[in-house]
Amino acid sequence: MNRKPNLRWLRGVDWEKGSQRDLAVLIAGACLALIIASIALDSLLTEDEAREMPDFALITDISERKSAFFEYMLPFVEEANY
Repeated sequence: MNRKPNLRWLRGVDWEKGSQRDLAVLIAGACLALIIASIALDSLLTEDEAREMPDFALITDISERKSAFFEYMLPFVEEANY
């Protein structure tokens, strides 16, 4: 049995048969490519500082604990506000 491979999908959407499945696959693929590209671009453009969270339970002085908390959270708040 000598079958030829089905390469119709290389020619694009088969409009004559009204193939909505081909169009849906094309749109889903384009959306997936855009999502992956945006995630990759975002990870390249953002500066991720590896900030280690302080152990607040070890800080006994309340004003010092409060100061350490706000110092740790400030970059996240500033990033969320822009």
